[in-house]
Amino acid sequence: MRVLSLLILLPLFAACAAQAAVSGYPAIYHAHGNDYYESLRTAKIAWLTANAASVASDVAANRARLMTQSGGAKTATGAAIERITNQARQIADELAVMRGRRDKNQEDLLKRNVESWIGAARRGGNGALALRLMYDLQGTGL
Repeated sequence: MRVLSLLILLPLFAACAAQAAVSGYPAIYHAHGNDYYESLRTAKIAWLTANAASVASDVAANRARLMTQSGGAKTATGAAIERITNQARQIADELAVMRGRRDKNQEDLLKRNVESWIGAARRGGNGALALRLMYDLQGTGL
């Protein structure tokens, strides 16, 4: 019975952990000089790369778990793999845009992401980081 409940809860915890990483803000962000756009873009690339690695490990863990399951648990794990794979594709698409040259699409992605980082910092009680991100976002001209 404990094994069954663990098998049910483990994918839920993995999904929550993956979502938490995506909705947080980059702890590695530091503004360098007056080129705020490049600093934010570099932080976003590092943040997306870390999230891509986390999602890839989640997919690998779920695929390994899929081999030992049967019935409804196997179906639920298959659905989790599909969802996480879609998330990995989205991260890869964003990385491709952010690694390219600066254009309107890159600016829109970066602005939306930095706005969500500001919200996450404010909700997390890190007002100093939220203010710095707001100031840096204004400095980018977005």
